[in-house]
Amino acid sequence: MDRLPLLPTTVIGSYSFPAWLEKARELGVQGVLTPGQLEEAHDNAVRSAVMDQEIAGVDIITDGELRRETMVNFFSMRIHGFDMSGKMKPIGNLDPEIRMLDPVVREKVRRKGSLGMDGHFRFLKACARARTKVCVTGPQMLAKRATNEFYPTDRELVFDLAGILNTELRDLVAAGCDFIQIDEPVWVGYPQDMGWLVESFNRLVEGVRAKITLHTCYGNYQLKKLFKGQYDELFPAILETRTDQISMEFAVSGGAGLDLFSRYPTDKEIVVGVIDVKDEKVETAVSIIGSTTVNGEVNDAAVSIMGTTTVNGSVGGDAVAVMGSVRVNGTVHGQVVAVGGDVDLGPNSEVFGEIVSVGGAVHRDPGAVVHGNVQQVSFMKHFPKFDWLYAWMQSALFKGRLLSFASGAGWAWLVAGAALGFYVLLALIFPRSIEKCAVTLEEHPGYSILTAFLTMLAMPLVFLLLAITGIGLIVIPFLGLGLFGCRVFGRATMLAWFGRRITGMFGEGPWAHAAVS
Repeated sequence: MDRLPLLPTTVIGSYSFPAWLEKARELGVQGVLTPGQLEEAHDNAVRSAVMDQEIAGVDIITDGELRRETMVNFFSMRIHGFDMSGKMKPIGNLDPEIRMLDPVVREKVRRKGSLGMDGHFRFLKACARARTKVCVTGPQMLAKRATNEFYPTDRELVFDLAGILNTELRDLVAAGCDFIQIDEPVWVGYPQDMGWLVESFNRLVEGVRAKITLHTCYGNYQLKKLFKGQYDELFPAILETRTDQISMEFAVSGGAGLDLFSRYPTDKEIVVGVIDVKDEKVETAVSIIGSTTVNGEVNDAAVSIMGTTTVNGSVGGDAVAVMGSVRVNGTVHGQVVAVGGDVDLGPNSEVFGEIVSVGGAVHRDPGAVVHGNVQQVSFMKHFPKFDWLYAWMQSALFKGRLLSFASGAGWAWLVAGAALGFYVLLALIFPRSIEKCAVTLEEHPGYSILTAFLTMLAMPLVFLLLAITGIGLIVIPFLGLGLFGCRVFGRATMLAWFGRRITGMFGEGPWAHAAVS
């Protein structure tokens, strides 16, 4: 299984529920479908959700929670003590009119048997190629989405639920699950309880040998925010939870609250929610050092940089690839532009704007419909193809492995080896000069960096003035050669400076610089 990239992506919450699965459930209740047939329908829904996430390039996926009635009722229906006849109850503290039928706790809650999440995980693992995780609704969420008529306070109810769910989490780990997300979306509405909420959370995950993430947000029901609390009311107490990750939604707040992690440093991983699920507009599909594929509908543009843009569905804006090709077998309402690549139009393609290929060719199926003009710009006979560079970018640089052993990356090893040998040679030839420059950089880093920066800014102007004078054209090549030498010497100096900072085991002299290079 491939390593995760430097900034992996994941999903939070349930996947969009297909209408046909809702109908299948209705037929199951009516007895038209057998339990086995209904289970097959759920299997197919999960397979579809898994495939959607993998096609979209999500690094860590879930089964979409598609087997669950709701994120709350799935648990409440299967835990003894909940009466599902329910009472109407407001959700959140922003709008009392947002109400839902919630279960009633009439007696002490206890485990009736396995919730079946371990079996659900095994199915997910069997049909997924990407990394997987399981989402579990937390005890405080279950308690707040119920009417408590048995326990003196919600605290006792939450701790009993934490004990029940702890057994379920251990069963998940026994089934092979190594990543569990605990959903507590309503913590922000009850900051006064943070002390014992952290304690109950730690009881929940006690002895669970898996990566644990805690997710919290502002709530979401009927595309509405539910709580008016602020994340800063959860800090620093939330950092005392026994979690590997803290996952928070930041799209609704415009990023407000991200500064909390600088004010309260932590060694936990931070998961930043960047998609507002309450906004029905589909974001622009953009991939940098990678490909973009549109199989559904995107209202805006689809863009790839150093990759291929493929449109099998509908794009409301332009379809663009820079240093890559565009393949269309769907509908593009804007322009189709490929810079450094080809444009391929399939038999089902329809483009309402212009088609432009810069440095490539336009291949058009007879069945393709184009309403705009077609332009093919060839400013070089053979525009360079970037497949080799794209392969290295995707398999090596983008995953933080600059010298990956992936196929096609051997040239990177040769370049790195040549650079290493060159700087070692330079350090051995000019040991005293490099030593002196490194000492100056170490003693006066601000002035040294400022001088280099100002020189970089001034050089274009100097070249321009020399070119205008005419006679200065003679000087430009020598000045350029001198600047190149300064750049190379400066790189060796930086390596020596890093070496002085990192290691002292080689002592002074040329061998120290050789080792650092």
